[in-house]
Parts: sequence; structure tokens; C-alpha cells
Amino acid sequence: RSTLFPYTTLFRSTTAAAVHGLSPSESKRRYPVRLRAVSAVSFAGWHGFFVNDGSTGVYVETKDQVPLTDRIHTGSLLEIEGVSGPGEFSPIVDQAVLRVLGEGIVPPARHVGLDRLSTGVEDGQWIEIEGVVRSADTSNTMLSLLVASGQFQVVVMTTRYDEKRYPQLVDAKVRIRGTTGPVFNQRRQLR
Repeated sequence: RSTLFPYTTLFRSTTAAAVHGLSPSESKRRYPVRLRAVSAVSFAGWHGFFVNDGSTGVYVETKDQVPLTDRIHTGSLLEIEGVSGPGEFSPIVDQAVLRVLGEGIVPPARHVGLDRLSTGVEDGQWIEIEGVVRSADTSNTMLSLLVASGQFQVVVMTTRYDEKRYPQLVDAKVRIRGTTGPVFNQRRQLR
């Protein structure tokens, strides 16, 4: 006589790559996830952020969408416990409870062209891009830059800083390190 254990009890992710590699149907099963990772991009007051554990990057949503505090910032080493979720395109860590372990090191950014960003394969990844700033917009709480290279363009969002310098950014050639967060429609298609 044998005992059959459901697949959901056998899978426990301990790497961002394992979470990111789940199929959309698997990620909906809410598998347990426990990661030790460095915050790559996070903003106080937001409830979602990007982490990287050296294997890859993944998006994390806090439990009950509790806002982040200043204790969690780029470089924070975190222990993260949550469950898998489908995300808008790639699987995410959902319902995460966070514990700050100290300071860590964000891995080196991988240089990619803007054409690669248009495919969605870099979702959640820590990358570096180069381009020319076409506009700088402060109509919301963030600074939004439209950065172009060849026929491709991308919107870069960051915290506001010295607003008197924004006009100097237009037509400037820039190198930007950040995490990609492509925008998708309800059918999981890149917009």
C-alpha cells in the first residue's frame, strides 16, 4: 500500500529562479516560497518590490499589501516567506512576510539593448540600459523619463530629486541600472 502526497506539498521554492520558472498554472497553486534575497528596487510606501538572490530576480508582494518602510531599501538583505502567484506576466512571490537580515550586495547589472526589453523576457531582472532622454515628466509622485535608443523607447520611473535639474536631462545620453517591470494587458500580453 502506498501513500500519494499532492504535488503542492512537495514543491517548496528556495530560489527566485524556481519561482520565475513556474508555468502560469503552476504559480496559481500558491506553492510555499522561502527566499534569502537582496532588495534590488523598492520604494517606501509601496507594497511590491523587486529582489534578486543571485540566481535571478523576482517581484514580491507583501502580505495583505502592507506598505514597505524605509528599513527596506536597495541593498537590504531579506528573508522572504510567501507563496507563488501568477503575477501579471511572470510568476511572483505573493503574500510575503519579510525579515530584514542586514545589508547585502545587489549583483552586477547585465547590459541589455532596449530591443530586448520589448520581448518581456527580462521581466524582474536587474539590468543596465543606455539611451537618450526624450522627456522628463513629474505629473505623478515619481520622475518618469522617456529613454530612447534607435527605434525603441522605454519609460524609466524613479524617485524625484532636484527638480531644477530635470530640464537638463532632456537630450542627455544616460546609463541606467534598474529592474524591468513590463506592462501587460489582462491576457498576459506585452503592451
